[in-house]
Amino acid sequence: MEADSAEGRDWPKWWQALAGDKSPIHRPCFWDYADTMGSNLPGFIALLQENRAVEPEGTETGPEIECFTYGRWHKSFSQTGAQMALARVLGATNLCISLYDFMGNRPDDDSARAEFLYRWRPICDYLAQEFPPTLRSVGVGLPWSQEMGRHVHTDRGSDWRALEVPHRQWAPWLGALGQAFAMGTQAEVNALAGPVVWSFSDRELRDWLSRGVLLDPTAAEILLARGLGDLIGLRAGHWVTQRDILYAIERTTDPAFGLREGAQMSLNLVPSLWQGELLDGVRVVSELRDPQQRPVGHGLCLFENALGGRVMSVPWRASDPFYTTSLTVQRWAQMTKALDWLARGRSLGRVEGGAWLVPQFLNGSSVWRGGIWNASPDDLYVVNRHPKLTHHRRPILTHPEWWFSAPWS
Repeated sequence: MEADSAEGRDWPKWWQALAGDKSPIHRPCFWDYADTMGSNLPGFIALLQENRAVEPEGTETGPEIECFTYGRWHKSFSQTGAQMALARVLGATNLCISLYDFMGNRPDDDSARAEFLYRWRPICDYLAQEFPPTLRSVGVGLPWSQEMGRHVHTDRGSDWRALEVPHRQWAPWLGALGQAFAMGTQAEVNALAGPVVWSFSDRELRDWLSRGVLLDPTAAEILLARGLGDLIGLRAGHWVTQRDILYAIERTTDPAFGLREGAQMSLNLVPSLWQGELLDGVRVVSELRDPQQRPVGHGLCLFENALGGRVMSVPWRASDPFYTTSLTVQRWAQMTKALDWLARGRSLGRVEGGAWLVPQFLNGSSVWRGGIWNASPDDLYVVNRHPKLTHHRRPILTHPEWWFSAPWS
């Protein structure tokens, strides 16, 4: 979507031009052409959700499963099946997958491919029945706009790729932590990160800030520049690196927002951190420490503003690639408890039981559905925390039931 926005694409006009008086047909791409790490799964979910968001009602949507070689050597049947399942969970009406490879080889060269498709057909039919296209994802909202490329601020001398606005940075974090998310605005809690914040009007931003907002420092810096610092607990702020202060650890100081008081999380791989001049009323629940355990700055901050909203700010960019190495039980406890605080104790759709359990919750009228993905090589148990669905603790399954799983192991 960032590339589409950079070129100025207007999706409603595209559908009108291409479909005319017929129903639109869409073939979105959302997955890699080879086996990939489970940590990439939340990004695939986010990308397909975005594609669903621009489709008009009644669109015939056939996500691209694979047009390249798949099965056994190149792209495993396990991940190809997981991709098919994800497409069905998110309301695909068709699946685009090659029966023959593009070189024109004979299908009986590899009979395992036909056997795989035969085995997966009833699973896909089951999921299509349980997850109709009318369902929509719920959870923590990740707002974005097809016009984000029009509003982003660029540096002098930039090329057109500077108009490609990153906007899915919170998806990997939320998915890995067992928190459901939805690409688009949600009623309770929304998460903002990076330059996409320039895309939204002051009215939209104030509306979200009157509810619950998760911010990374780039988003906070933009809100401060737009005169909204009083609503996020900031008077001013600046970036620091380890040349400025020798930060190494983030240490929990408030046990209500951590695994325990004194729980520590590494910041060694973070290139820069945000340090703010905090307003009265900001609750600092973790602090930065140097290698000798001396406090050198603030960590996670919580703030209740004059609009009645709650704001959670972290000192590290959500886009920093360190998240896959810094996710620990200590970080999970910190983020989970703070998100619960943002939502005022109301569940947004969450699962527990192990690392890299990625949930999806969807609803439509009176229908609720849930899907949980094991994106870890380990066997895991799951506890559902969504109030609309019955709580269960049970092993992740490898065949379709209410809980559907696609294990990477």
